[in-house]
Amino acid sequence: MGHGDELCQVLLTSLGASRYPDGAHLFKRKGSVDGKRRRLWRCSFCGKGKDAARRLVAGPGVFICDRCVQLCNEVLESPAQNDELSIGPDTEVAEVLLDELRINATGLKQSEDQLQRAVNLLRKNQVAWSRIGEAIGTSRQAAWERFSGED
Repeated sequence: MGHGDELCQVLLTSLGASRYPDGAHLFKRKGSVDGKRRRLWRCSFCGKGKDAARRLVAGPGVFICDRCVQLCNEVLESPAQNDELSIGPDTEVAEVLLDELRINATGLKQSEDQLQRAVNLLRKNQVAWSRIGEAIGTSRQAAWERFSGED
């Protein structure tokens, strides 16, 4: 490294510049994302991390990997049937949707369990079924049928 290179490096360092692995310089703006956070970037569609995808394209608050872009292009280029989305039973898109379904089903089960515990506590303290029904946006009878445990 020559004297001029050393001077440039000192200037870049003092100005808050960072170095990418390819050697290109990038000046960090105030409030820019540090290296640790950059490694956490992942595709908003399939969840692949920055290191698992060949390319990761950033949008406003979202990222998409090259594979998801390719899948989107395939879906857009395929002939639509009755204006419904056709993804095929064994595609990556189907797998991503199935994963989302599993996650949502787990969250729903946890929410149902929390609701049941809350209703049990309210009933133990003699809160009326009409008030419970009103709180969850249903009738007294529907709340009783859903949460009483009686047939």
